Amino acid sequence: MDHPGETYDIIFVGGGAAGCVAAGQLAAANPGLNVLILEAGLHSLNVDTHVQPARYIANLLNANKLRKTFTLHIAQPSEAVANRQVTVPAARVLGGGSSVNFMVYTRASASDYDNWEEVHENPGWGSKDLIPLLKQIETYTLPTSNSTHGTEGPIRISYPDEDLNVARQFLEVVAKYDKDTPVMEDWNDFKTGDGYGIWPK
Repeated sequence: MDHPGETYDIIFVGGGAAGCVAAGQLAAANPGLNVLILEAGLHSLNVDTHVQPARYIANLLNANKLRKTFTLHIAQPSEAVANRQVTVPAARVLGGGSSVNFMVYTRASASDYDNWEEVHENPGWGSKDLIPLLKQIETYTLPTSNSTHGTEGPIRISYPDEDLNVARQFLEVVAKYDKDTPVMEDWNDFKTGDGYGIWPK
């Protein structure tokens, strides 16, 4: 650290999207707070493999070699997966998963949050409590007919600037031939878990 001996009111461990947004919100609410974000990984500012989505695959192919932008968590062998050890890569870079996963934006289903509250007995962690908070972090710029998106938050949600013809053609084909699975306007409506559509960033 550049300032040894300095004291902080709040320390965030992890400089992913969640940590950065929470730190920014706290600092804006109370400018007198001294807030520190600790991130084990490197910065991602103006690094091609982080800011140019077509190059993201380099991080995934060399998960623990190229700039060490992932931590590989290796689970214990489990009978549920034929006694294999599952490897779970977690981002290790400023910006977190958004800096290594093509900047895909996705939210869990409401039922996942409700399980936290009901099945795992965590009061206040259900969808009714969390959806209003999730709205606060979004500036959702896409057309949508549902009311679960925010318009004034620090994370701007949009579509890619350039459309690919092949993507549009794919959606036209599946709409014609797959009548069981809908083409969706909004992946992140908290309820529709299976469909075709354009992934926002």
